Amino acid sequence: LSKDMIKDIEGKDEIKEILYPTIKKGNLYIEDSYLRDEYYKNTGAVKPTSYSVNYKDYVHIKGVSYCSYDNVSLEEIKKHIIEGKIDENDLNNGGVVLIDRNIVIKQGNKGGQRIIEDMTNYKVGDKIKIPNIKHPFIGEQNDQDIKIDFEKESKEALEKGDFMEVTIVAIADADPFNQKLFYNSVNLIFSEEYFKKSFGDYKVKNIGLRFKDKASRDNIYEYLESLSEEYGADYIDVYSVKEQTESASKQIYVFVYGFIIIVTIIALVNIINTITTGLLLRKNEFATLSAIGMTKSQLEKMVALEGILYGIITSIIGTVISYGLYKLLLKSASGFVEINTKVPIDIFVYGAVAIIMITLIASMIPLRKLKNMNIVENIRAQE
Repeated sequence: LSKDMIKDIEGKDEIKEILYPTIKKGNLYIEDSYLRDEYYKNTGAVKPTSYSVNYKDYVHIKGVSYCSYDNVSLEEIKKHIIEGKIDENDLNNGGVVLIDRNIVIKQGNKGGQRIIEDMTNYKVGDKIKIPNIKHPFIGEQNDQDIKIDFEKESKEALEKGDFMEVTIVAIADADPFNQKLFYNSVNLIFSEEYFKKSFGDYKVKNIGLRFKDKASRDNIYEYLESLSEEYGADYIDVYSVKEQTESASKQIYVFVYGFIIIVTIIALVNIINTITTGLLLRKNEFATLSAIGMTKSQLEKMVALEGILYGIITSIIGTVISYGLYKLLLKSASGFVEINTKVPIDIFVYGAVAIIMITLIASMIPLRKLKNMNIVENIRAQE
């Protein structure tokens, strides 16, 4: 991005903060013992070939994200920390934040299945060796404009012991600035100061803007659009995208839940009508039982127990079918949507209890008529 463009943006009162994330792609050699065998087993990915360097086995990891984040950007990363903590002094003195949680689509006979797995078993305090090579990032070329063999150069640097050693000070589960990790790779986050000292100063290719409020964003929208066109840059208003997404989601929710409510009402009416009709058609049976000594309280208990029994049987069948459909939906959607695979047991329990209560209430509705029935007339009707 042009320095003049950034300077113009920095002078705007509507902007609260500016974020300067720098993300480069490179390669990395890590010790084979730090790779999780479970990751490759569960995802179906092919484990890289190990190389013996100075009596240690290393594997070559491609597409590693080397990120340089300013203090404002690091504050966003703090929201995703699952182990350790981010301290500016630690990062400036060779500390690094590791993200190794990969989202992999495992292909099978019936389509793709999305799997979320940690690729390594690194812990806070572990060391990572980064080879010192002239051009550490993918896309860079040497003076003769010939593509560089990064794997070869990195391996040679390790053999010579020419590497920088960084310490993992924190582990995060996601990076809001670099959400899509290269499959079977890791993400290393450095402080802006240490990144420049270790890899050099790189041009700013993208910035993030945080506005003071919604009114400020609306006031400056057209200016940023025209400024982007003037300097040949792209401006993406993530707030507008979020609003559009939420609006579309609300419309879908209204349609889905509206459909569910209609189906539920039809089902309730059908259950009440079926149980009520069934009980009323058995008036002669209840009359016979009353004639041989059954009291009204015993009749009430009998009908209530029948209603509960209907509910239990229905809830068992319904829960089994619902769980099967739930698993089928998860499997079909896992290829393109990230879903929490934890089974919502509470939802199934609530549903089962609701069914039992509904059938019990439906059984109680015709009970008043059954209590007040004429025993002689109902027995004669049977004859």
